[in-house]
Amino acid sequence: MKFFRRIRHKLILDNKKIQYLKYALGEIILVVIGILIALQINNWNQSIKDKNSLNEYLIKIKSHTTEDIEQLVDLAKGRKQIADLCKKARNSEGFPVFEDFPVFEDLPFLKASLFLKASLFLKASLFLKTYPFSYSG
Repeated sequence: MKFFRRIRHKLILDNKKIQYLKYALGEIILVVIGILIALQINNWNQSIKDKNSLNEYLIKIKSHTTEDIEQLVDLAKGRKQIADLCKKARNSEGFPVFEDFPVFEDLPFLKASLFLKASLFLKASLFLKTYPFSYSG
């Protein structure tokens, strides 16, 4: 810094104003170039940080999506097992069906909602005791 101070001081004392202005302008340009280089380096570092954080987010999204897909597959398997058990219970022999009870012939609402649900529940619960299944969900 003393070196630059001496140059400025010498130019002012020698009454060389034009050279001093050129020197000052050159010094300003050098400072501006230094600031621009520093800004460029800072922007470059920030873009690297942004890319790294984006990559981390994408990895987390991928792992969460994979976990969700696995859970949905397990859930679908469980639902399919339940549907198959219900079909087998409906088609099994020896269980009472609605037509065996003529009392409810005039009440279609009760027929559909009450008796069939109870009958299917009974069939399903008896069938589950006979054919157990596993469900992880």
